[in-house]
Amino acid sequence: MESDSVKVSVRVRPFNKREQGNNMTSVIATDTRKATVTMCNRNRKEMTGEGTKIFQFDHVFWSVETPDACGARPAAQADVFRTIGYPLVQHAFDGFNSCLFAYGQTGSGKTYTMMGADVKTLGGEGSGVTPRICLEIFARKASVEAEGHSRWSVELGYVEVYNERVSD
Repeated sequence: MESDSVKVSVRVRPFNKREQGNNMTSVIATDTRKATVTMCNRNRKEMTGEGTKIFQFDHVFWSVETPDACGARPAAQADVFRTIGYPLVQHAFDGFNSCLFAYGQTGSGKTYTMMGADVKTLGGEGSGVTPRICLEIFARKASVEAEGHSRWSVELGYVEVYNERVSD
């Protein structure tokens, strides 16, 4: 899938407080090395056999505190940026348009992944993919302009669609 122009990634978040309070149990397992998510039938505990489905992605990020089924450590914001954001910046500097699209139901972790936790310092550990992309773009822009090769103009668009309303 490395040559595909569209990449699909999944980030598995931990249970939120409501889910923990309702004693929810996970029905998925991930293999971050193979970039797969396995979903079992809700009535079964094991991740094999009837009712089990395996989904393949370009990248799978396990962000739950306990290691995934293959022992992978939880993915930090920096890991997600390195895998998804950095290549987007590289493609842009190679002269291609780049787009990052986050999709999921309310509470699934899109804002956390894209913008980050409530951090005081831009570029801090909790910063999401979007602030890190911006920092990388402007650091590269400054470097290129300092070499005297060219001057750059940057255009960036950011929109959110929520409850059938678009805001930017």
